[in-house]
Parts: sequence; C-alpha cells; structure tokens
Amino acid sequence: MGYMDILYNEYIETLNTRTTEKKEKENFYYWLEENKKILRLYELFLQSLDMTPFKGVVELNKHINDSILLYTPFNTKGIIVSPYTKTEKINNNVVTVNGKISFDKRKVYRNGFNIIKVVPIVLYNKKTADIDEILNYTTHFPIKTETLNTMKELIKIDKNVFIGLYGRLEDKNKMEKLKKLYNIKNELQDELNKDFVGECIETKDYYFAAITPKIKFKNKNKIIMREGYYGSRN
Repeated sequence: MGYMDILYNEYIETLNTRTTEKKEKENFYYWLEENKKILRLYELFLQSLDMTPFKGVVELNKHINDSILLYTPFNTKGIIVSPYTKTEKINNNVVTVNGKISFDKRKVYRNGFNIIKVVPIVLYNKKTADIDEILNYTTHFPIKTETLNTMKELIKIDKNVFIGLYGRLEDKNKMEKLKKLYNIKNELQDELNKDFVGECIETKDYYFAAITPKIKFKNKNKIIMREGYYGSRN
C-alpha cells in the first residue's frame, strides 16, 4: 500500500462518507490542501511542548503531503526520513531522504571510562549519515508499528520525541484517534519505564494532541490528557 492510499483511508475515516469516485477524488485533494494549513498550527503546538526547531528536527516516515517541515512558515531546519520520499534538497532548510533510521553502537571515552554509546543514523542508498547532533524527532498519525518501534529506540537514548495528531473538531474519528494516542502513551510508559505527558488543545476549529517524555511545559494553561476524557485504562 502506497502512502497516498494510507492518506486516503485516513480521509475516509475522518469524514465517514463516500460519494461518486470522481467527486471523492476531488474532495480528497481538497482535504489534503486544507490539512497543510493545519500543519502550520500543529508545529506551533509542538513548539509549545518544547520542540526546539533551532536544534534541528527529524520527521519520521511522513510524505510530501503531510510533512510539518514542508508546510511551516517558520523555516524549521530538518530532515524528513521516509521510504515515501525522494532523496533531495527541498530548500536551504529541509532535506528529504528516502531511507530509514537505524542505530549504531560506538565506543566513546567519558569521565575516564570507555563506554558504549548508541547513536541514531540514517540508512539510504547504501550510505549512512550521522544524525546524533539533532535533538528533536517527530511523527504523527497515521502511524505504523515500525515507526512506533523506531521512536521507542530514540526515547531510550534520550532524544526529544513527539508523537502526535491533529484535525478538525467535527472529524468523525476524533475520539478514536485520541484514544489510540492515549493507549500508545500507556504502552510506552509501561515498556520503557519512563514518565510521559500527553497534551491536547482545541481552538475554534481544530484540535491538536501529542505525547512526549520528560517535558516541562512553558505554558501551563492547557488541557491535559485525562483518563476520563480519553477512555479508561485497562
């Protein structure tokens, strides 16, 4: 299944409707363009959770049609690492790489001892690129298991990781997506033995949510994820 098929399925679940094939295609592409506008607000939301763009951002397994790095007005410096993109320089700030994140173990000398350090690297075109100096790593729904597993490994080495979602208040699958994110938060807490914070805010027309480990919020006047709102934990 190609990524456009994944986005189309997300579109159908969001609107919970089908019309004629021609009209549906027109509506789908309109929906994609409208989402690009929401992505600009979504990045602002992530910055409020201490995503620091000046330290670089790696966006994982996204597509040209749903990348926050390509549709933000803030010239965030970053790399889109995804099997759904071409390897090319988009502008002075953003590079897309057709590849995946892997991890390398290296011996380093620290405080008088030799230790093993795990660092993230990008595998692409039979090449590797070191991305350990980049602090922020983000992805958003729709999200596959392999992407979640990579984010787990990044959390283990104390990277600034964000897993989130966005949408319109009238979306038919809003609560389903929020509950899924809440379950991911619980899974990561249990498996990694780390504290996570989940946060959701609503504007007049849109909603944004994300989970991230060990974050000190700059703005306390927000809606925090609660079990009663997102469903009870089993």
